[in-house]
Amino acid sequence: MAGDMGNRENSLKRWASVLMSVVLALSALVSIETFGATIDVTKTQIKLATPEQVRDAFRRGLFIPVTEGGSTLLAAQTNAPIKGTLAVALATLGAFDKAEPLLKSAEAAKEPQARLHRILFEALIAEKAGKVDALTNACMRAIREDFRHPVAYYLLAKSALDRKEFARAEKHANEALAFEPQMAPSMFLLGIARHGLNKREEAAQDLAKAMQMDPLDARPRLALGTLYAEAGAHAQAVGLFREVATMNPTMFIARERLGLSLLELGRTDEAVATAQEVLQSQPQSIQARYTLALAQLRAGKIEEAERELKLFTEAAPNASEGYYLTGLAKALRNRPQEAHASLAKALPLAAQRSGVLSAMATFHHLAGDLDEAAKGFQEALPGAQPGMTDRIHFQLGLLALDRKDWKKAHEWFQKSTKFVSNFRSDLLDYPSLFQAAPAKSLGSSSLGCLLLADRFLVASRDSFKKSLQSHPRDAVALLLGASASARMGDSPQALEWLAKLAALQPNYWPAHYALGDLYLNRRDWEKSEASLKRTIELDPLNEASYLRLLGIYREKKQHDQADATARQMMAKMPSNPLGFNEMAALLADRKEKLDEALTLAKKALSMEMKNGYFLDTLGWVHYQRGEFTQAEKTLREAVAALPRHPEVRLHLGLVLFKNQKLEESGTHLQQVLSLAPGSSLAKEAQDLLPKTVKLGGTP
Repeated sequence: MAGDMGNRENSLKRWASVLMSVVLALSALVSIETFGATIDVTKTQIKLATPEQVRDAFRRGLFIPVTEGGSTLLAAQTNAPIKGTLAVALATLGAFDKAEPLLKSAEAAKEPQARLHRILFEALIAEKAGKVDALTNACMRAIREDFRHPVAYYLLAKSALDRKEFARAEKHANEALAFEPQMAPSMFLLGIARHGLNKREEAAQDLAKAMQMDPLDARPRLALGTLYAEAGAHAQAVGLFREVATMNPTMFIARERLGLSLLELGRTDEAVATAQEVLQSQPQSIQARYTLALAQLRAGKIEEAERELKLFTEAAPNASEGYYLTGLAKALRNRPQEAHASLAKALPLAAQRSGVLSAMATFHHLAGDLDEAAKGFQEALPGAQPGMTDRIHFQLGLLALDRKDWKKAHEWFQKSTKFVSNFRSDLLDYPSLFQAAPAKSLGSSSLGCLLLADRFLVASRDSFKKSLQSHPRDAVALLLGASASARMGDSPQALEWLAKLAALQPNYWPAHYALGDLYLNRRDWEKSEASLKRTIELDPLNEASYLRLLGIYREKKQHDQADATARQMMAKMPSNPLGFNEMAALLADRKEKLDEALTLAKKALSMEMKNGYFLDTLGWVHYQRGEFTQAEKTLREAVAALPRHPEVRLHLGLVLFKNQKLEESGTHLQQVLSLAPGSSLAKEAQDLLPKTVKLGGTP
């Protein structure tokens, strides 16, 4: 329900983004050196038995396999014409002392491309010395020597990334790939360059390709995980960070990011354990220390958090995040003077001051100083991020309620619709709820909003509870306190507060909807159904309630009720494609009225072209109709739009099996197992997989 992460979260994201650019762009091709730990990351199990295979692997950027396979081959065939290739590969690893004699031997033997190898060697020496002009000149000479060889372009791309010249790096990486499409390191650099250019979708695709080209290179996984984390897709990020940590146990940067993503998913215990593991081996890890402090604060362990924050601020005295969190911790321990002192330290250090200013204003409201609170919130607004702006508007609405200014409160709440979804200020009867409220009593609710926005759920719930002790009819505390309680797993408290709100305001559909949603999560189908139906009675255009009802009826296999709900949705919202898509999917799943299903699926897609879910439904309808060629075409588009959706992958795997494309079918079915382990989708994929292997596919 809350949408503001606060300035310190945004600052940490920028920190992580810069860290990725610096660590990944400046890393050596085959290792990442992170705070003193060097980890081999591109070692690929590849057999190089001939000079041609060695040279091909070199073009693909598999430098460690080249050094290992080339050395073995040279030991068996002393005159094998690969000494120059081996020399350059060794130089990319920093082994210049071993490379120089081999290079001289290659020149004496007049090996093919000996001159090119000498120039590339000079480029690498220039790179080591940090001489950009010399490196560039050497690479340009190498290109004149053999303009089709990708390594010179790769070195130019890498050098450009070192200087954060992302457009130039993108250009040179593309040039390398034009001459060697399977050059994994160049594909990796292309992804990093596009990330720097804010081309996130393209960057993600490039990094995924780099992973496929060299499955044992951990860097693309680390970078792709970081992209997912920045986009808020922490579940996917966790999977990738875990893979990196398994591949390279000493790559603690992956564990640092893993801990933060686990925390964002609400898996606090795992986040704490991960951060502690990092700190055991890397006590100087600032990010792990921050994650640990943040996790403890969110878990309500204030004293433990304060101890970690003390260590964090000592290690990072110029980081505003530490002082900000310390201020919150002091406020939660009812130490207002210490809280203000900590925020005063954070303010001049903050890249954006709005988060600190709004926290100070919140503390003024908590102390009953409404004028100072209003002044502080207004001062915080100009530089605030959109999510924070919505939260501040909401807190200004609470200030207006404290002043019994119903009109102004409604105006502020109307500006904050993204902070609390389904709040619907216009449906609340303010006089009946707040007229009898004690003067200046909503400061605890304001603090609860700040804490909820930053996902300090325990402290947020307790703040709303405190507000309700002084004013039991505080609708804001009831609704948002229920949200905090539900998110921390305290569903009995959430149900109690929502039921009370529904009793206070019987026609306030957000209370009934929240009850239905909570009962749904508890798999209490009957109570959820009743609450959602009541929501639709009060708000016939409530899309989410229809969809949740459909989920209940699917779970209970109540086909008639599901059909009736989807058709009701179509009738009430004829311009909304979801009703048509859901009805088409229901019919397709049962193989009933497939002509109607086709018409409905096409209608939904016509309203929202390229929607991956609608493409999947249309493809599934074609599949059920036996139209496998059309089904394959449509489902390929669906997978392109939703590459990590297990059901879409399953549907494509099924149709490819029907079309006798067994190896590709097996690949998609394996993806289902990876994306949804233990699910019914995975079971269906697992049942079909042996047939693809038996008939010629790959496991």
